[in-house]
Amino acid sequence: MGWTGWTGAVLALLLAVPAAGSERELRKPPSQVLTWPLPWRAGEAVEYDFRREERNWVGGREVEVHRQGVLRIETGTVEPKAIRQRWTLRTEPAEDARVPTELRSALQALDRTLAPLPLEIRLSADGYYETIDNLDALHARAGTALRAVDAAEARLRSGGLSGADLQPLLAAIGSREALELRLSTLPRAYHFVAGGGLGFDYEYRYEDSMPNLAGGPMLPLVGRMRMQRDALQPDWVMVEWTVTLDRERGGPLLRAMIEKLMASALAKLPREEVRGTLDRLERDLDVGTTARFRIDPATGLVHWLAWTEQRRLLEHQQVASVELTLRR
Repeated sequence: MGWTGWTGAVLALLLAVPAAGSERELRKPPSQVLTWPLPWRAGEAVEYDFRREERNWVGGREVEVHRQGVLRIETGTVEPKAIRQRWTLRTEPAEDARVPTELRSALQALDRTLAPLPLEIRLSADGYYETIDNLDALHARAGTALRAVDAAEARLRSGGLSGADLQPLLAAIGSREALELRLSTLPRAYHFVAGGGLGFDYEYRYEDSMPNLAGGPMLPLVGRMRMQRDALQPDWVMVEWTVTLDRERGGPLLRAMIEKLMASALAKLPREEVRGTLDRLERDLDVGTTARFRIDPATGLVHWLAWTEQRRLLEHQQVASVELTLRR
């Protein structure tokens, strides 16, 4: 695999959409909106059947991983300024269809490391995601398994570069901030529709941003949301929400991120090759998510969530999907 293949794969680890703030900012239409209560009560729990599928293409090579299990969301306390939850995911070992040996071992190590540890999620009083309270413990426990430095270095050596050349990039991948981006994606999405406040058949558009792990300006996001009546359950609602990285404004920032984190490595490569590759990154990148929710507005509970993430960064392409179905 050439350097452009693993660069896209590693860069994907630094991007997690949605990465919205703790509370969305939407333009309200001048019509009636529908709100719903927060379903969280101290000491109560809900469970979902969980299924995740992920397909990656790097330089024409396909890797496919399937995982299923049960997600339990337990509400600990409901305070005036915060709601605290424990997210516990019990999954079967990853089904590693067409997974190379080195990636299979990394996935198994990751499973062993994180399986015993739940996510301690803190929400705002309005029900939006705020942070992971036990992130420091997760970061310390995960260590090498999450950073996957050994696997990354194996790919890097195939491009004629050493891990030392890319230490800033590997450090960013293994940072506390990168870990929160990866672990919080589903909780952020799940809680994004808290409380409703949406009008029917109206497309909301808004701008947001996500952290730049190279320390530069925030990466710009564009969001859209629409709510309709559920075709299968008329007293429920279906909400569709998409978030994409703004290619025109975000492309130059991603380019600057690579130039900063990979300065030593890029200096060893032909200048024209690097320039052409980064031009292509800006022109062709595609990073975003789509989520669909089925919600009972009488209770505010999400009964079904289908979330899909797509990333195209140079030779690296990834499509990952998660489906949650409420257990009755």
